[in-house]
Amino acid sequence: MFGNAKDDESSTIGTPASNDAPQPTAAPVTDNGAAGAINTTSNGSASIDRKPSDASAPAERKRRSSGVSRARDMFSSAKQSLHLGGSSGSPTSSTSTMSEKASPQTPMQKLGKSDAALSVPQGSLNNSAGESAPGPRSTFRVGVTEDKNKKCRRTMEDTHAYLYNFLSTPAPSYGAEKTRAISDASSTQSDALSQAVVETDNGYFAIFDGHAGTFAADWCGKKLHLILEETIRKNPNTPIPELLDQTFTVVDQQLEKLPLKNSGCTAVIAVLRWEDRVPNAQSSTGSVLFAPAAVSAIKHAGEGEAKDGADSAVEPAAEQQVEARLRNEASRQRVLYTANVGDARIVLCRNGRALRLSYDHKGSDENEGRRVASAGGLILNNRVNGVLAVTRALGDAYMKDLVTGHPYTTETVIQAEQDEFLILACDGLWDVCSDQEAVDLVRQVHDPQEASKKLVDYALARFSTDNLSCMVVRFDNKALRQRKNDAAMGVDGDQSTMKGGITEADAIVAQAKKAIGEPEVPVEAAAQEIIMEEAEAEPAPDLRCSCPRSLDYWSHTLHAAPRSNAIIMSGVDTADSTTNALSNDARPAFVTPRDLLQQSRAPLPPREQPRQLSAVDREQLDGLRTIRAFLKARTSYDVLPISYRLIVFDTALLVKKSLNILNQNGIVSAPLWDSKSSTFAGLLTTSDYINVIQYYWQNPDALARVDQFRLNSLRDIEKALGVKPIETISIHPDRPVYEACRKMLESRARRIPIVDSDDETHRTMVVSVITQYRILKFIAVNVKETQKLRKPLKELNVGTYEDLATASMDTPVMDVIHMLVKKSISSVPILDRAGTVLNVFEAVDVITLIKGGVYDDLNLTVGDALLKRSDDFPGIFTCSLNDNMSTIYDTIRRSRVHRFVVIDENSKLKGMVTLSDVLEHTLLEGMEDE
Repeated sequence: MFGNAKDDESSTIGTPASNDAPQPTAAPVTDNGAAGAINTTSNGSASIDRKPSDASAPAERKRRSSGVSRARDMFSSAKQSLHLGGSSGSPTSSTSTMSEKASPQTPMQKLGKSDAALSVPQGSLNNSAGESAPGPRSTFRVGVTEDKNKKCRRTMEDTHAYLYNFLSTPAPSYGAEKTRAISDASSTQSDALSQAVVETDNGYFAIFDGHAGTFAADWCGKKLHLILEETIRKNPNTPIPELLDQTFTVVDQQLEKLPLKNSGCTAVIAVLRWEDRVPNAQSSTGSVLFAPAAVSAIKHAGEGEAKDGADSAVEPAAEQQVEARLRNEASRQRVLYTANVGDARIVLCRNGRALRLSYDHKGSDENEGRRVASAGGLILNNRVNGVLAVTRALGDAYMKDLVTGHPYTTETVIQAEQDEFLILACDGLWDVCSDQEAVDLVRQVHDPQEASKKLVDYALARFSTDNLSCMVVRFDNKALRQRKNDAAMGVDGDQSTMKGGITEADAIVAQAKKAIGEPEVPVEAAAQEIIMEEAEAEPAPDLRCSCPRSLDYWSHTLHAAPRSNAIIMSGVDTADSTTNALSNDARPAFVTPRDLLQQSRAPLPPREQPRQLSAVDREQLDGLRTIRAFLKARTSYDVLPISYRLIVFDTALLVKKSLNILNQNGIVSAPLWDSKSSTFAGLLTTSDYINVIQYYWQNPDALARVDQFRLNSLRDIEKALGVKPIETISIHPDRPVYEACRKMLESRARRIPIVDSDDETHRTMVVSVITQYRILKFIAVNVKETQKLRKPLKELNVGTYEDLATASMDTPVMDVIHMLVKKSISSVPILDRAGTVLNVFEAVDVITLIKGGVYDDLNLTVGDALLKRSDDFPGIFTCSLNDNMSTIYDTIRRSRVHRFVVIDENSKLKGMVTLSDVLEHTLLEGMEDE
């Protein structure tokens, strides 16, 4: 990922289906097909709010709490979903092999025995819907490429599905009897395997981006299209955008009844249909679907007869007359419907211009933020309750009251002369590529498979850090124009549907059902059984661990957030040293009696009497020992949040451009990568930009070249200023957090990158970055023994109380920058003339002043510069000398804290306590007494 593009090989899944894989037994029915004329366009949307049906809800349903405490439950269930991707990655067999017996079954495999749809084997291009291939009259082609992005992700949580012959467009239903007949016909197919697949040339395309495991994404890849088909069958007169909303609601309700309720996924789906449409000036597309138009016209005809004194019911002859009139007005058109939740995206290329047909549901979106707030939630760090990055998703039952599943929908009439292709992709692509860039990149690539691979390769070369799934649907506009006047496929009543047959999806499921046989138990019972097994299984670890006092060495197993197959640690040394526990083979050799009788060459020094400790001292040391034991028992990877974002800069990047990227993404640091040597090259922080400003202030003649300055010259700046560079450090994800803390203290670094090596190429890769704040909050949330740290600051050697750099509101910003560089500090307290603390000027405030490449604001005073702070600035945090480490940890647990300003009762400055001070005290205090 972080090297040259040639080193980043994407895994394009383009192998043909195995000969052993089940196939639909009958070829698609083919007759002369057609494509209708297209002349109008729309980018409208529809979203309907309603409550789920009470009938499908549990009998005793409690309102789920959406606090962060619920997110902690994700750790215990996420470990169950580590191998779910494998359930859909290989065909399901009715015979158990030795390897299957040896490994436990995943929830998807267990549910697949009761629901044939979940046991459908993956099709070509890893298609979760099964094997689907274009027919002789298909007017589009699909290409899919997916890449785990193994340099940044240890699991693949994306799933995709597509069908070349989705359900035909149903004929209108004019009464209850006909509606029942349609429903019965679709559900009473006695011998599905013997029926032919109807070639509808209606397409279904979907990408699901999972989080907290792959269960929700895998389930949606197998089931959502089936639920959508059934919903359309039962509601032939309802507009498709509303049916898409109903389908997403049903999916949420069904996922809620299944195990792994903490699993969720974003989703973007598209349905491409042939439709008979009637002109309608009031519609945003200029036309409406024939079925609802016919029903509405017949209803109005009945109301007219009622006014004339006749029966309001319309005679069959009158129905046929109204329908015939509308048939003459209707035309066959190609219509695209889309629906999405989350940040997966769909883009239509129209005459080379990118048209987005989805909406990014993120915490940073103002409208979504208001919706979450009105539902009782919070947006913290652009995440719902500080946990989930998206505000809409399928699944995530534990916070469903905030993270709704209602989609954003669009309806677009496809224009054969202008519309060229669709791009569906997860956020792994869109994080590093704009809509127009994606369209421009593949517009001249007519093979959709090659186009999808090109987009994935581009994202990898641009340092995407997420799983990548990209689907390209290329329209065959020549075929569309040829079939303009042919109405033989895709709509009920056409020649293909008149001959009978079943949908492609039903044929695929029927083949899977034949393979597994009749289910032994219903799927609801199977799900309940899995839930009971989870409840009876070994409980999740108590994150608030305590240090054993009776053993020098202890070992246990901890299960934490999923990273690879599982995170397992054993044999952890809890003694306060950086050495590992000795193995049995490495124990000290036996000491002979002669060795004991030998006289020592030098007399031993007199043994000091142990210092008497007060009860508060003993409790304080006991709390610190427990924290240190906890840090040694947890890996550095455990500190990372459930999901995170990483931006890595190449050292050849311009400093000005790197600054713009940091500001755009709201971050203050990024790992550096040397693409020439393919090695980790350090960490870019705000201090580096401060040093650059100081250098050009001292060397004004070089200011003209500031826009050409690159990141690989930052160390030259430090040498010129005489600034001692911070040592380049990193930590392996499997090493204890304690070791990461020691490295940070020894090198004076406030952040430490997690660096791993690729299992196959053995190349170095940056996984993420952990900060002192993240580590301290990790302690505050998980170790209850922080409450024992009750000694006041005035009795501890924590913080700086002498030779403090200070400034006033009238101090020029450049003078503060000189202080930051000279003292190698990141902030300066702002005082009034009486010494009262007014504010704190931070290094990040300088970054705010120079964003966009404008440097005039550096001439402002501190007071004027502070007015330019963003509205979400958390403020400054103060404490007194009577406060203790327990209250400091509690504040870190509740708030985003960078430092504490120590003041007296009159708000006069007494000192500063940084996060480095807190971490140093936690690791080193009382070591001599242990």
